Amino acid sequence: MNTPLRYCGREFTGKELARIAELVASLPTRRTIADALCDELAWLRPDGRRKDMSARVAL
Repeated sequence: MNTPLRYCGREFTGKELARIAELVASLPTRRTIADALCDELAWLRPDGRRKDMSARVAL
């Protein structure tokens, strides 16, 4: 995918989308996938907490 995908103000590159697919294949729940996604992409709120709900909805 050459065009980035935008969700909740964040653009996901093709490389990031491929990594998300790997996480989905290897982790058991949406919660653990979302937590790993937020950690790997530093997808955080201004207060430093993960944007886990946005990540779960994006999944």
